[in-house]
Amino acid sequence: MEQKPAVYHPTFTGGGSFAEWELFFIAPESNISLADFNPIILLGGTIVWVEEGYKRDNEAVRREREVFHALEKGSVVCVTYMFDEINHRILERIGIGISGFNKTRVDIVTKRSEFSTFMKRYGAADTRFRGDFDDIICETENRDKVGFAKKVKKGVLIFLPCKVMLKQYDEPDFLRGFLPALLEALKAYGPRIQYKPPNFIDSYRFPKEASIISEIEELQKELSKRTESLNRYLKLKEILWFRDTELVNAVMNFLADMGIKTKRDEVYEEDFWILHHEKEAVMVEIKGLDKNLARLHISQLDEHRAAREKPDDFPALLVVNSFNQATSLKEKDQPISPNEIRKAVQINVLILRTLDLCNVYSLIESKRLEIGTLLKIIREESGWLRITPSGLDIIKE
Repeated sequence: MEQKPAVYHPTFTGGGSFAEWELFFIAPESNISLADFNPIILLGGTIVWVEEGYKRDNEAVRREREVFHALEKGSVVCVTYMFDEINHRILERIGIGISGFNKTRVDIVTKRSEFSTFMKRYGAADTRFRGDFDDIICETENRDKVGFAKKVKKGVLIFLPCKVMLKQYDEPDFLRGFLPALLEALKAYGPRIQYKPPNFIDSYRFPKEASIISEIEELQKELSKRTESLNRYLKLKEILWFRDTELVNAVMNFLADMGIKTKRDEVYEEDFWILHHEKEAVMVEIKGLDKNLARLHISQLDEHRAAREKPDDFPALLVVNSFNQATSLKEKDQPISPNEIRKAVQINVLILRTLDLCNVYSLIESKRLEIGTLLKIIREESGWLRITPSGLDIIKE
């Protein structure tokens, strides 16, 4: 690949000299490939000189292929627009969208100093861009993106807003100002976005650099620890949205995190036991519901207790993840209805919402509630154990 610049030009073909630049002109339908040069300048509207229909379509496909071949080899490709078929094909391929202005805009703010001189002389935009850019070269005063650079393969693709009359492409006096100004900007800008530091660069350290790196490493370790803590809390909150077997497992893991021992027996209908002094002390059943708890769910726990030949006063805990499709915490935090509470008291069942269970954890973590006190309540009380971040209440009706 030659380092000589190439210009895709409506009528000129062959070598030319402009200021200190030796460059090559490639006209439409010529056999010379753009991919053999670097950098490449696509003058927007050049393809208009090709007859519409098959010939123009063929030219657009061919030059698009050459552009991306050049980018694969590491070339800088600069497109100056007005728009034509080639430009549209290139933008579509890299996922950049376009939309037009009502009138041509000249209120252009150049973000990259390398292009300042060029944009002051030739900048004008009738189109804005949207998409994923590697660099913004210029924008309008109200922040519409009108010039950008994007790394493609090993190369760099640049779109610049310069509205030029097609007839000016054939005026040598115009090109003597236009092309050298553009090439100087590309020469200064290309390495800035394209080059990467060599692999050995991190082997050299300035005296204070090592201490900064060490500090960053310590901060990263601390951040990792904090992230692990957050992930732990996120896992605890699974009881607020899991259901079925996953909910049972999540509640058991939650209790284990608080230091409450449990035992599961898959043979029987109840979900698991809470242990006290290594003995089965409380029968626990888990319900995941889209709505609120109903009397039927409470009665089922009583039936399971009888099936295990436990007395009517044997402690039974019903943990319910109610309103499982709630879209807000306010919608989730609905009370157990009085009828269900009275039923639970009548048959000696204690109800605990998963939201109450989360609040229990908060009270224990802040040392406002002891595990022993919680277990005593679970073994001895019935009704609804309603818990808020500020305290607990045993509701009987």
